[in-house]
Amino acid sequence: MRTLQRHATLALLAGSLLAPASLAGGSGVRIVISSGGAGGGGALASNCAPRYAPPRRHDVRPGAWDYRSDRRRHESFESRLCRAWDLLADECFYDAQCLFLDLTCERSYSAEAHFGLSLAFAMREDDESALRAMRRAFELAPRGFCPPNVRGLDDIIECAADRYDRIADKRPRDADVFFMLAAAEYLDGRESRARRAIEDAIELGDCSRAAENLACLVDAKPRRSYSRR
Repeated sequence: MRTLQRHATLALLAGSLLAPASLAGGSGVRIVISSGGAGGGGALASNCAPRYAPPRRHDVRPGAWDYRSDRRRHESFESRLCRAWDLLADECFYDAQCLFLDLTCERSYSAEAHFGLSLAFAMREDDESALRAMRRAFELAPRGFCPPNVRGLDDIIECAADRYDRIADKRPRDADVFFMLAAAEYLDGRESRARRAIEDAIELGDCSRAAENLACLVDAKPRRSYSRR
């Protein structure tokens, strides 16, 4: 009898070792080997509760994008141009300068962007950059330009004109200063003052195409002798 029990135990042990993992433990079944006893001993099986493992979360959404990081690509040129004028009127001169500069790089033929860029440079007292941008603007706009109707922008332009008027008093022989004064007065709608200033610039030797276009816009006439006003 003991020999039969021993052979049965060995056979069951060998079967458990050779059984596939899916049968031995993957289904949550535990095989217990007993060496026998009064109650007869074979194999007892008991179910084990599986361990809970929360599912992995994937927070990345395919195709998702941030509008702020991709704003330039999805905002039109005209919309950014309006925003640049608003920044200039709000006295955010550096931000306006950066945006106008970006716009002139994107469309080098945009006279409006060059006018705005020149005013932004002027308000930051970068007169050389303001001069280059203003000359380019009048080269691109031989028929003239009217600034957009933005609240507070006329005050900025008037401030620029007053600043160049003060500089002209200190540098009465500087043709570039008078050109900038004439341009600012023209943009501010003071045509008679712009006419006098561009006549002074031409009399001092400004023979650029920009000065010629501005003189035609304000109907300036050449003079034989130079006078400050």
